[in-house]
Amino acid sequence: MQRIVVLGGGESGVGSAVLAKVKGFDVFLSDSGKIGASFKETLERYNIEYEEGGHTQAKILNADEVIKSPGIPESAPLIVALRERGIHIISEIEFAGRYDTAKKICEVVRYARPDAIITHGAEDYMRDHVETGKAVFNASFSTSIM
Repeated sequence: MQRIVVLGGGESGVGSAVLAKVKGFDVFLSDSGKIGASFKETLERYNIEYEEGGHTQAKILNADEVIKSPGIPESAPLIVALRERGIHIISEIEFAGRYDTAKKICEVVRYARPDAIITHGAEDYMRDHVETGKAVFNASFSTSIM
């Protein structure tokens, strides 16, 4: 199983972590600051390991790929260390764009620029509703940085 590390625990980072988990990756999210309560709730609901208040290099430098928040500068020591090790670093949008459904949803959300999105919840009894809800949730987080 490929290990994905997400750097940044805001909306787009949590959305990327959830998408990676749903797609079958081993996911770890790290944020140097404090992660909001609702984001922690989401991470816990999806059983995604996370840390806040700093970065544990041992848990990050063993990644197969890193999804980086756009707010983290390329000159940050952790990013430099990842690049020196040849670990591939991508943005949240680039990661979401790998998945056709997510890409299409991202395009619709970007085009419409809605104030709110209503979709099916994670606790819906129909599997296709749950999957639709997850896809919209991930895409809306990923497009929120635009």
